Amino acid sequence: MNSVNEIGNLTADPELKYLPGKGTAVTTFTIAVNDSFKDHTNFFDVKAFGKTAENIAKFFEKGKPIGITGKFEQERWEAKDGGKRSKVAIICEQFSFIGKKE
Repeated sequence: MNSVNEIGNLTADPELKYLPGKGTAVTTFTIAVNDSFKDHTNFFDVKAFGKTAENIAKFFEKGKPIGITGKFEQERWEAKDGGKRSKVAIICEQFSFIGKKE
């Protein structure tokens, strides 16, 4: 099963773009998730698509808390120096507002 649930704060404003040709909305952002057991913070790159992407870009900004549900996806590419690179990102399928209503 590939499933992840995280609650964290956005480290910067989300970036909304539209895929060329398709017009599908894509929002990318990073969340900081505190690990209270280890007194450590983890950072996760997150992508959202479609209406979910548009709503995240509309309602969230740097510092705001967000809850996300999604799946892990490994991205692979070749760097300019010819080396192979990869990273794991979260594909956000649903989000939740966390905290008090403004």
